[in-house]
Amino acid sequence: YDPDRALSAFEESSYDVDEITLEFVYSQDDQTREDIALLFQQNMTDIGIDVELQGWPWSRISDTAGSDDPEELPNLITMYYAPLYPAEEAFFRPRYHSEADNTWANMERLSNDRVDNLIDEASSEVDVSRRNQLWAELQQEITDLYPAIFIQAEKTRHALADNVQGFELVPSYGMDYYFHELYNDNLV
Repeated sequence: YDPDRALSAFEESSYDVDEITLEFVYSQDDQTREDIALLFQQNMTDIGIDVELQGWPWSRISDTAGSDDPEELPNLITMYYAPLYPAEEAFFRPRYHSEADNTWANMERLSNDRVDNLIDEASSEVDVSRRNQLWAELQQEITDLYPAIFIQAEKTRHALADNVQGFELVPSYGMDYYFHELYNDNLV
């Protein structure tokens, strides 16, 4: 949290802080997302930016994301994203590659040749060290472009009865583990 840095970023842009009103949409059935929106609204008020909050059903958020008209999109939307399989590409390509434009996962409408090239190159690189270097460069590039505000990495705990077997943590997957791998040891 650095309000001075936020103001500095605005001063470097073509926007006038005093003339900005942001529309912030959150999923109306998620208290955590609403709390994030309220905190963001307060933080922006502290630096003189008005934020209008709106709770929408997720179906409306995802439908709006596919609009061809960026003016129909709210300025900010809270969302969680988890890759469908445990690989860096499964996170970065749907979120930040320009081929993902007009999807709920890329509501920022980021379209950047360097980002696209880094994703493409890293995805096809066979040398692990070089691939990791490319993913690190990509992360820095995305951070420097400010397409999103990265505010939460959820911590989870898992409790299992002694007879439940097959649990393997898969931290890059949205549910942290595969349900279909679990089984009751007493029934085997």
